[in-house]
Amino acid sequence: MIECRHPTSDERARFLDWMREHMAGTVEAVMEFLDLTWNGFAELFETVGEVRAVCDRDDLVGFV
Repeated sequence: MIECRHPTSDERARFLDWMREHMAGTVEAVMEFLDLTWNGFAELFETVGEVRAVCDRDDLVGFV
C-alpha cells in the first residue's frame, strides 16, 4: 500500500542530506544566489513549503 504522509524529523533530515548530496556541484552557487547559508536553508525548509514522505508499506521510497 502506497502512502504519502508528513515525514518524521529523521526523514526530514534524510531529505535535506539527499538534497545536499545531489546538489553537490551547485549547492554553493544556489545558496549564494538565495543569499542563504545551508543552515538558513534548512530553517526555511522547516517553515516554508511542504514535503511528503512516500512509503510502500513500512519502506520509505521517496519524497514529494
